[in-house]
Amino acid sequence: MRKWAKHNKRPHFLYSFKSKDMSRQNLVIFIVWVATALVYYGLVIALSDQSSPGRSMFVGNFFLNNAIAGAIELPTLMGCVYLLQFGRKRSQMITLCSAGVLIFVAMVSSYYKEMTWSLVFMLAGKVCIQGAFNILYIFTSELYPTVIRNSAVGICSMVARMGAGASGYIAILSDVTLPIVPMAIFCLFSLVAGMLVWRLPETMNMPLPDTMWDAVTMLRTEKDKENSVEGSQEKSPLTNNGPPPKEKEDEKVK
Repeated sequence: MRKWAKHNKRPHFLYSFKSKDMSRQNLVIFIVWVATALVYYGLVIALSDQSSPGRSMFVGNFFLNNAIAGAIELPTLMGCVYLLQFGRKRSQMITLCSAGVLIFVAMVSSYYKEMTWSLVFMLAGKVCIQGAFNILYIFTSELYPTVIRNSAVGICSMVARMGAGASGYIAILSDVTLPIVPMAIFCLFSLVAGMLVWRLPETMNMPLPDTMWDAVTMLRTEKDKENSVEGSQEKSPLTNNGPPPKEKEDEKVK
């Protein structure tokens, strides 16, 4: 990476794979984007399409459910603005994991024939995954340097369409398997994506990287912080031996 950085060559997105640290980051971000899009559009299908797995899980007025599912997106945007104050990484993990938990609770409720509560929890899960989608655009743009930021966000959005396209096929599984299988897949993807976000650095109150080298340095700094925290936790029981004995203190005074 240093060779082309010294020659001031204009990089493109593929240059990010020249660094092992950024290659790992790209892989994690791609998985998170695919999972977020898959879960979001999967819930949209479940809540709005009567031919989806939602038909066996939810009851009520089709048009009312669809209107509510669309109306809750506006307050979700306002909630994201507040949630981002606690950090990009933390907000991303909270929204993705919360969506997975709520989808799981909705499946349990449907198992016990509590269809109304299933609809409520699924709508709440849609709120969380919608928030995760909104935060992901901001989080991704802050992870990549200025020289490739636009192309990186565009490529991530393009990769996410793989998950969006797969969500419709996953919904068809309800016709050949159990009705809760599609929702179980959505739940699993959401939880896995939320845990993978832990591998990404926090970008809140951090200067935006301008060059590829700045982005790599940010990743290595985050890794060094984690290693230093783990090292201090391991050393603390050895160094914390309490106050010195009184006999030694008396000898020092004499």
